[in-house]
Amino acid sequence: MEKSEKPAFEVPRELRIRLNQLYKWKEQLSKRGTGALPGSGHDQLNDELTRLRQELEQSKKSETS
Repeated sequence: MEKSEKPAFEVPRELRIRLNQLYKWKEQLSKRGTGALPGSGHDQLNDELTRLRQELEQSKKSETS
């Protein structure tokens, strides 16, 4: 989670955040573990996964009809 092959200055640029924000998150993560960053997108990812699975099932049903 903390490792990347990209240089530290490149990651915040891609995420469109400030470099110091990235280091702040890293510090929080080291102090409090994964509970340090609540709302880290898991709910959104699960919602998207559910939606895509439903869409896939609908597509499969359409192909067999």
